Amino acid sequence: DGKLTLQDLSVSKIDAPTAKEFAPFVIPVTTTSIGRISGYIAMSHVASSTLGTFDMAAHQIIFSIFCCLTPIVDALSQVAQSFVPSIHGIKAKSEARANALRKTINNFRKVGAMFGVLLVSLVSMIPLISRYFTSDPLVMQKVNGAIPGVALFLIVNGLMCAGEGSLLGQKDLVFLRNSYALFFF
Repeated sequence: DGKLTLQDLSVSKIDAPTAKEFAPFVIPVTTTSIGRISGYIAMSHVASSTLGTFDMAAHQIIFSIFCCLTPIVDALSQVAQSFVPSIHGIKAKSEARANALRKTINNFRKVGAMFGVLLVSLVSMIPLISRYFTSDPLVMQKVNGAIPGVALFLIVNGLMCAGEGSLLGQKDLVFLRNSYALFFF
């Protein structure tokens, strides 16, 4: 038939071995997602509770642009999660395996850094496009004033996503869980 139905998505169709295989990833992956969303919520809460009308308008513009740019590097985490296990999962521990894993992770770091530079270059174009989001000169000034902070975050976001994906791919779940849990305390 080829159609996806609600019955196909039923949890009762998941067999125990498959559920057991994915169980170690539930907490770390959920924690990373909640950590990111909590950061975004905290950022919006601070902006909405302490800023004035013009600052809030600028925040909305910057946050919208930010939400459009972050999926670019979030995909890097997912790609690392699919490539790293094939190397890390090799049973025989050897120098060749270690070198391949090191080289792969370094390549993800390089791509993460390049994505960071790409995002910062896109953010640097905000003054050119901010007039499409608002006609108010004060709001545009506030938007342009936020560019250094957004650029600072996005320059390291690619490295963070590459590291996160590499850790998940290596099943280094304890370190990842603890580092995201630190965010809440």
